[in-house]
Amino acid sequence: MKSIALPADRDLLLFELDLFDESVAEVTTGLNGYHRILDGLLQSAELQDLDRLKERLADAPEFHYSTILDQSYPYWWQDHFVPQFRASFVVWAISVAELHLAWAARIAEALCHTAVSVDDIRARSTVKRYEKFFSKLARFDPPAEGLWERLADAYTVRNTLAHAGAYIPFEAAQRREALERALETFGSASLDEVVVKLETGFCEAMTELTQSVCSYLQQELRRAADHWFPDG
Repeated sequence: MKSIALPADRDLLLFELDLFDESVAEVTTGLNGYHRILDGLLQSAELQDLDRLKERLADAPEFHYSTILDQSYPYWWQDHFVPQFRASFVVWAISVAELHLAWAARIAEALCHTAVSVDDIRARSTVKRYEKFFSKLARFDPPAEGLWERLADAYTVRNTLAHAGAYIPFEAAQRREALERALETFGSASLDEVVVKLETGFCEAMTELTQSVCSYLQQELRRAADHWFPDG
């Protein structure tokens, strides 16, 4: 079953490409801005709670101060809110990449006159399906070395966060091994016993990856448009 195709009309396709370009520009600024603002708000909220706690302890005996501070520290920010935000951000960033992959594929189907839809391609993963479609059918030039592999690793992490609540049991040996390899690809993350732990650097890596994917698709769609519509 072929997916909904865009009209094979020059003006409509070029208009669609303009919309795609605008969306990629928004991704570039939006992901960075969203992460920076939310991360800053979480840090600020934690510091405000800590300041209020210190005010309440102002008259506490000095020998009890550090003990009470440690016991009453607002750990909920680092234990609950920050991990949830980082996991949600990773899921969202990869969803943005996935949205642009599907969008670019629909444009390429009409622009490059592909014989089949990306949905018709059989592959062992979503990333492999898109890689095969863009390289074999749309005849896109290959992206920067390792881009598809890094995207596949990002999917591995995203699936664990979205579908398993960042939890992976010890007995799931093969999935744990794949997840550990994926986490090592980006750094700023670890598998703490059975739970994925993300640092802010991992969110930054997902931002960079999503931007790279979108920029690659934008570049190749424009190259294809120049080929099929050389008069612009």
